[in-house]
Amino acid sequence: MKFSILNLLVSAGVPLLLLAAVVTTSPASYLYCVSQEESWMASETRRELEGKFVMYSSEEGTPDEEGRREVRYLILYKSPLVVTYAPDERIENIFLEYE
Repeated sequence: MKFSILNLLVSAGVPLLLLAAVVTTSPASYLYCVSQEESWMASETRRELEGKFVMYSSEEGTPDEEGRREVRYLILYKSPLVVTYAPDERIENIFLEYE
């Protein structure tokens, strides 16, 4: 077997780390968001939308007097997306802040 740095990296699991580093950079995360935007906009519920995300974090706001809640997502831990949910977790608005 021929030895190479690539074989070493593959066997050590480094490609996953490299892929994560590349995907979470600004241009790559923006391109990912643009490619997924139509799918996200078609979502009707919180569960459906969050099921379409790959890597994300979220921060929930306090519900207003009508029970609506705003959730700020960081897609790939970098690109912001803000969603307003009705009290029954149905999506009312999606704001694409990564553009």
